[in-house]
Amino acid sequence: MQSVRTIVARVTLTAVFATASFLCAAVAATDLTDLWWNPGESGWGMNIAHQSNVLFLTFFLYGADGKAGWFTATADYAGQNAGGSLLYTGDLYQTTGPYYGGGFSPAQVHGTKVGTATFQADTVDTGQITYLVNGVQVVKAVQRQLLRYNNLSGSYLGGILEVDYNCISPVNNGSSAHAATLTVQHTGQQVTIFALYDTGGSCTYHATYDQAGRMGSLRNGTASCSNGLSGTFTAYEIESSLAAMTGRFEGQGNGCQFFGTLGGLRR
Repeated sequence: MQSVRTIVARVTLTAVFATASFLCAAVAATDLTDLWWNPGESGWGMNIAHQSNVLFLTFFLYGADGKAGWFTATADYAGQNAGGSLLYTGDLYQTTGPYYGGGFSPAQVHGTKVGTATFQADTVDTGQITYLVNGVQVVKAVQRQLLRYNNLSGSYLGGILEVDYNCISPVNNGSSAHAATLTVQHTGQQVTIFALYDTGGSCTYHATYDQAGRMGSLRNGTASCSNGLSGTFTAYEIESSLAAMTGRFEGQGNGCQFFGTLGGLRR
């Protein structure tokens, strides 16, 4: 009979595999929920709440009189441009309402359509916002805004899904799923992941951690395994919560290129 640990690990891997398949759809390439800004123009910004293929945008901007204004847009997925960037577009509204220090009256809330807004997601961490307000168009490059670094340290029950391709030996092309216990040590910008697989083997991964907004990434990654295999990698879309850690990676080693997902439930 399989142990509870093995069953949970395989269920987690199934979820990771399903996520990886879903990520092939452009509308789910990455979760854009975050605080976005242009670091050269501190003082204004934009929040994005991403659900399915819809973005809800809230802007904190200033009018010609220098006073703050409240703008919102619900932007639907609109496909990709020629460069492969994802596009989301919708109507832009300016909203007024009752004085914050008094009683709230829904009847005093008024939204006026003033133009349109289009968010262009270029990478996991960067994009471009184009908005039109009463005939005035603004185009700005934006990126996720970092408030505080996450710490990935902990033990996770899950595993790794990997797809190998362009292998020197074509027989090695293909996908594989590995249930594992992942032990993460995260000190400063240095991350070490020790993966103990249900097959009895293990791999150790070392990398340098960076973060943009809520999304972490690993660069200059190296991997060495108990069976003698080794390689280099980068990882991105890394998130850690009280419940789990997830991420995507790509790299090369042992005559193959590879990409995949990793994740696990926090123990």
